[in-house]
Order: sequence, then C-alpha cells, then structure tokens
Amino acid sequence: MTRTVAIALSTALLAGTTGRSEESAPDPAAVAEVLAGKRTTASAAWWGFDPEDATASIQSALDSGARQVVIPNTGRPWIVRPIRLSKSDQEVLFEKGVSVVAKKGEFKDGGDCLFQATNVRNLVLRGPGAILEMRKTDYWGDDYPGGQWRHGLSLRGCSNVQVLDNDSYGAHFYFYRVLKESEPVSILVEKCRVGGGHIGLHVAGGKSGSAGGRVVFRDCTVGNTIKSGITCREIPADSNLEIAFEDIRLNDVSTRKPLPAEVEAVYRQYKSRRAPWHCRCHHPQPCLDTVPNAASLTENWKGWYPYGPIVLWAKTADGSLQGGIRFSRCVVTEPKDVPVFVAAGTGGTDEGAPPELKGWTKISGDIQAISPGGVKSRIVAPLVDVSLRINGKPLMDKP
Repeated sequence: MTRTVAIALSTALLAGTTGRSEESAPDPAAVAEVLAGKRTTASAAWWGFDPEDATASIQSALDSGARQVVIPNTGRPWIVRPIRLSKSDQEVLFEKGVSVVAKKGEFKDGGDCLFQATNVRNLVLRGPGAILEMRKTDYWGDDYPGGQWRHGLSLRGCSNVQVLDNDSYGAHFYFYRVLKESEPVSILVEKCRVGGGHIGLHVAGGKSGSAGGRVVFRDCTVGNTIKSGITCREIPADSNLEIAFEDIRLNDVSTRKPLPAEVEAVYRQYKSRRAPWHCRCHHPQPCLDTVPNAASLTENWKGWYPYGPIVLWAKTADGSLQGGIRFSRCVVTEPKDVPVFVAAGTGGTDEGAPPELKGWTKISGDIQAISPGGVKSRIVAPLVDVSLRINGKPLMDKP
C-alpha cells in the first residue's frame, strides 16, 4: 500500500543553463534519432515552437523517453496547457531566461497543473533563471470553479525527486502519495524562491508504518503568499519520515489578513461556502456590494483554515500523534500581527482541535522571528516531546 506525502511550493519555476537559444524550427531528423534511442538528450524545440500554444512540443519531448529534456530559451514564453511528466529517470533542464506560462482561459479544472507526474521516480527539475508561472488572479474570477490545487508542479505517487535552484510564482509544487511501504523516499527542494500562491512550502500526508525517508527544503526564500509560508499537514509521527526545513527565509507570507465578521460571512454565501481568495485577500468590498444583506450575515469561519508564517495542522481519524519535523536556522519576518507558529487540527478554531487529534510531537530546531505585534504562537493541540525554540524560547503548550 502507498503512503501519502505531499509537498507544495507556491510560485513560478525559474531554471537555466546558458543564454538565449534561437532554435525554434522543427528538426524531424533529430526527433527521429531521439525516438530511435540514438540520442539521450532532446530539445523541446525539435518538435517546433508555437508561441500561441507550445503544449504539443514540450509534451512530445517529455514522452520521447529522452533521459534529459531541455526547454530552450527561444526568446518568447512557452505558453502551455497542462503538461504530463510520465517518464522515470528523467531530467528536465530549463535554460536560463525560459518562461513556461499557463495558457490564458485554460486550467478550468480545479486540479489542473502546469506539470504533473504520476508514479515516476528519479526525476530532476533543474536550472536557475527561468520562470514557471500560473495565472493566479485569473483563477479567482467567476468563470473559474473554486480550487486551490492548480499547481505549478504536481507529483503523485513519485519518489526520489530533486527540484533545484528554481523560482516559482502563482502556483504550488505538490508532491503527493510519494512514500511507499517498501521504498524510503528522498526528496530535496533546494535554492528555490517561492511566492504568489496560497502556500509557500507544503508537505501534506503520510501513513503510519511506512518505509520513511527524508524530505528536505534547503536554502529557500518564501514571500507574498496568501495563507502561509510553510504548512505541514497530516504527518503521522510514526511514519518514519523526517521533514527538514534548513536555512529558510519567510518574508510577508500571510497576506490573508483578519477581516470583519460581516466580510468573513460573505464567503459562505458568495461562493457556496468556498473561499474566494480574491475576495478575502484583495477585494472584500466588491464582494460585499455583490451579496444582498451581507451586513446581516453573522457566520464567521476565519478559523477554518489556519494561517500564519508556519502552520501545522491535521485532519486525522486514527488518533495518531503528528510530527517528525525539524527547523534549522529558519528566519521569519512578518509585518502583520499574526501568530508566527500555529499547531492546530482541521478547522483550526480557537475552541480547540478535533478530539481525534492527539497532538504534535518530535518538532525540533530553531526559528528566529520578527513581528510588529510581538512574536507569538497559537497552539490548539497538545505538544508532546517538542523541543522547538522560537527566538530562543520554547513553545508553550495550550493551558
């Protein structure tokens, strides 16, 4: 049985090797050699470059079975619909200056992703200087169904993945169902700059008794996210998994500010209990103008999704302790008066965590934080064997 782990980075992927490449005309001879196994490296431009929709070229290069697929810098963005990564043992190399951008008017399904892989292993996404971008503000519009799962990269059932030296904007990178009972996982996200989505670095899911492994985020910068900079969700402490955040910098990562109760109440009516992020975060007044009798609504659900620079939360029915997370040399600079660290259950209400959640354990390391309202934490679940220190002080369990 497969164990579940999800990692999400909210942003736009920048990668790179050299400078601009002028190649854009199809090269059928080179394509034939790749398909015949005579070449192990393929350029997506060999399948041609259509500036209006380059999906077919990138998809064909990835499906060719080449060990390395290069997305060259043609001097114009690669505009694409959802792309599938279907091959194991593959490196995707984005040349310096490349832009891979979601096509406008596409990605209508709430789970559409710029790149998605299922059941592959030994995958590398490499290179500084390119941009992988979703059209986040478009998805807030009324012509798009709700859905915060439109990721820049979604990995499902994958293992042994490296995401190296990338910048990302307006989307998640999501690693889901990565861990196996018989195969330890190894995932590294290093030197990435993340921003513009709901969450910056997101690890979600796990299963007790699996083979374990390590998921490491190292030397990354996160900024301008809506809900949180780091979120860890549903990580059983007995899953034998270590999650490490090393040298992470979080800057202004909770733009989802508390709003008046009447504005909060509008969300339930405005989107049938979905969360219209454009309303909450950027345009509350138009929402109030749109919904009749908004001021008379009293329902407030601002605690439903915990938010803050660092959030741990779980929706668990098995009553297991959650945890196995280490923070090393992490720095938080948060200009809004929100808790720097949150440990909660699903719902995240101030009244407490759900009874199924026993609490959090094996949370260690150090975090340095600066916040105008003073550095504070919000603990809505018991802490067991937690040695994490914020500004040198230990976390305090809920009274």
